[in-house]
Amino acid sequence: MTGGSGMQTEMFSYNVDNAYPESLVRSLRKGMLNQQNYESLRTVSNVAEFKLALEDTDYGNDIFAGQEAGAFEVQGLRRAMKEKLFKEIVHLIANSVYPLNAFLTQMLHGYQIDNVVYMIEGLKSGRSPQELLKMADPLGYFEELKTVQPVEGDDYMNLYQNVLIDLPIGIYFRKFLEEETASARDENHEQNLHFIAEVMKDYSLDQIQLRVKKIWL
Repeated sequence: MTGGSGMQTEMFSYNVDNAYPESLVRSLRKGMLNQQNYESLRTVSNVAEFKLALEDTDYGNDIFAGQEAGAFEVQGLRRAMKEKLFKEIVHLIANSVYPLNAFLTQMLHGYQIDNVVYMIEGLKSGRSPQELLKMADPLGYFEELKTVQPVEGDDYMNLYQNVLIDLPIGIYFRKFLEEETASARDENHEQNLHFIAEVMKDYSLDQIQLRVKKIWL
């Protein structure tokens, strides 16, 4: 009797915490394109037929918003589909509890790392923040991305101190620097800043990106 009661309590708590997220996932799974959809897409010969093939799917007309009839762009379609996926993941995170919400949030961190590096590289080459934000991967978007500022020369230390450490993904950059400065004997703050500056200069931005993503994985 006790075992049965415990199972009932567990099932009740499962329904409270996970019933809605599970229904969302099941619904999203049903919205995936199936073999028949792909077969239909293989036979299209123009944009109108392509839209028609997706009309009755979850990818319907919404992903074509902003795509003018005579100016269809594959890049724009790809972005629209990623934006759709991002909204679905965010909605699922908002309606789930630990550990699912933490897993989904951490899953997006890899795209956020890529976006931060993309922003830094773009700003260094003279591109505007507005242009870069528009072109950044929708799956890696987060509000603090707007705070990434241009880097003068290789002054990544100030970028780390003023921006990176406070980002949602700052923990990975911090771990990277902790690994690199672990051998430092002098724990003096100024000395640590010196080591941070040297570490940042010793690595290219691409190398830092690879190391940080390895820590994330």
